[in-house]
Amino acid sequence: MHNPYKVNVIRKIWGHGEQVVRKKLAVFDTDEEAALYETALIASLDGLTNVTAGGEGRTRGHIEKTKGDLNLQQLLDDAAITVSELSRRANVDYRTARKAVESTGPIQRVKALALLRVLNELLGTSYKLEDIDGLEID
Repeated sequence: MHNPYKVNVIRKIWGHGEQVVRKKLAVFDTDEEAALYETALIASLDGLTNVTAGGEGRTRGHIEKTKGDLNLQQLLDDAAITVSELSRRANVDYRTARKAVESTGPIQRVKALALLRVLNELLGTSYKLEDIDGLEID
């Protein structure tokens, strides 16, 4: 679920030169246990940007995406950054980053790796180039 308020809060934090901290608080055996924990945690904290009370988020089936199910635009949305911000952080020119995100042509492998490295760092993931649908490497 896209949350523009959360995106603006994150950008404001970055604008003040600070970082958003992502931390895994717990690991659960089932989605149901994770949903109960999430709901309780959200209810106990003030000042969050959550759109809902929690518990209805992604299931393991969505998190464990397989090859062909994932594209750079989805990762960009999840990371709450723009193509411009991605290109700056990856030290890749904007046109190349946009081409990769929009899947409109091939880009150099080293540049694709730089873009994916930034997204993996922001999201706490470890996707590989072959996991990304529509990404053409020349």
